[in-house]
Amino acid sequence: MKRIQIDSVEPGDIMFTARPRSKVVRFATQGILSHAMICVQHGSFIDSTMDGVQARNLQRELFEDNEKVFHFRLKEPVAPEILSNIIDYARAEIGARYSLPEAI
Repeated sequence: MKRIQIDSVEPGDIMFTARPRSKVVRFATQGILSHAMICVQHGSFIDSTMDGVQARNLQRELFEDNEKVFHFRLKEPVAPEILSNIIDYARAEIGARYSLPEAI
């Protein structure tokens, strides 16, 4: 199992994964990745799974050794007020139900 170094991730970064059990998503999208999460503060991410929109602590996330995990940051930082709006929106969605049709 592996972890992501939380000091390498900043608010606004997007983390992409390819869980071994998500082969159907990768097949349907013809992509190598199947999941995305946004960093909203140091070590805290928000994502949506079949359990709904949730906040997660990166220190508690374990990834399998064969799992692809990438995190990306924009080359040009967005204005602080825009980043704040994005993070506020993501936080406001915590607790929302997962929508399979929207995901598709």
